[in-house]
Amino acid sequence: ARQKQSVMGAVGQQMMQSYGSISSKNNMNFISFLIDIEEEIGETRKELNFCKKEVAILNSDRETVAEMAETKCEDIRKYLNKEIHYLEELIGKAQTKQKAENSRFHFQ
Repeated sequence: ARQKQSVMGAVGQQMMQSYGSISSKNNMNFISFLIDIEEEIGETRKELNFCKKEVAILNSDRETVAEMAETKCEDIRKYLNKEIHYLEELIGKAQTKQKAENSRFHFQ
């Protein structure tokens, strides 16, 4: 009986060692899987930070363009108002001159 126990013990020990090596391989696979995931998370984080910076730059550019457009619109509005005022003066002078000529024509 003692011989059988030692044979059974040897078989059990061998099974435990092989299970341990399988478990060890599984642990290594799991650890390498975790390392890969952490690297992917790191890369994704870098990409996200880059995208956030790009969005901030684009928002700043959009604000700058909007301000420039508003300034240009205001400049154009001022220019057109000056032109309208100038043309209204020309029309007024032309009307005054026309009235004077009409008056002279009627009195002749």
